[in-house]
Amino acid sequence: MICFLLPLLLASTDLPRAERLYHRARYEKALEALGETCHDDVLACERLRALIHIALGDQEAARAAFGRMLARTPDASLGPEVSPKVQSFFANVKREILELTNLEIEPIDLAHEEATWVLKVYQPNVDDLDAVTAFIARPGRDDFESLELAREGDVFVGSVDAEPPAEGRLRYYLVARVSGGVEIPAGSASEPLAVAVRVVGGGNGNGGDSGDGPFDLPGLDDDDDDGGLPPWALWTIVGGGAAVVATSVALALVLSGGGEPGSVDVNIRFVD
Repeated sequence: MICFLLPLLLASTDLPRAERLYHRARYEKALEALGETCHDDVLACERLRALIHIALGDQEAARAAFGRMLARTPDASLGPEVSPKVQSFFANVKREILELTNLEIEPIDLAHEEATWVLKVYQPNVDDLDAVTAFIARPGRDDFESLELAREGDVFVGSVDAEPPAEGRLRYYLVARVSGGVEIPAGSASEPLAVAVRVVGGGNGNGGDSGDGPFDLPGLDDDDDDGGLPPWALWTIVGGGAAVVATSVALALVLSGGGEPGSVDVNIRFVD
């Protein structure tokens, strides 16, 4: 039994001893006293771990410790006894954590009802963001499915196969992972975020109009390059023909005298 408990005792956190060793500048021994993981009083433990790493010159490990501290208690502070330089470093980490907790999926606009859903999360101003995982619950469902988003430039992107209903509100939460394996959530399964899914295209699968317009005639499409007449030619012919007919009718009414002597008969005939 003693052999079984010994590793657990060695792995436990001795925070008071670690603090004494830190103030005596025995930083390596202070880390050993803290152990690999903070089990008790996580806020004070991770704070001390970060300060020790800063004293050792390991800013990445210090950032990870501050990240774990702020992930648990977002409004945590260091206290007035910490130097302004460390306060500035901590404030920068706190700003990054806040940006990660505010991550969101952009509205999902579909060209048609069967279009693939594309999830987009824009890169925040966080240098050490490694990955973003989306947990989504489709409209009408309660269960969440996970989707690892891929980085494409300044956007994290993932795609989801279309499934009815095409429109609605997609419930989700995000988990961002930064250096050191720290995970920062935006939303949660119990308090999810939501984004609108909208069909904004023509609804016929190609995003264009369907059916002929009131002036659509065969062979006269703007995009038709098979020898059909362009629209300006059509209206030139139609307009010119209408003018000839109107003039002819007017002449016939004015100049004809009903067949009396001296009258002029005007007969106009269109020939192919």
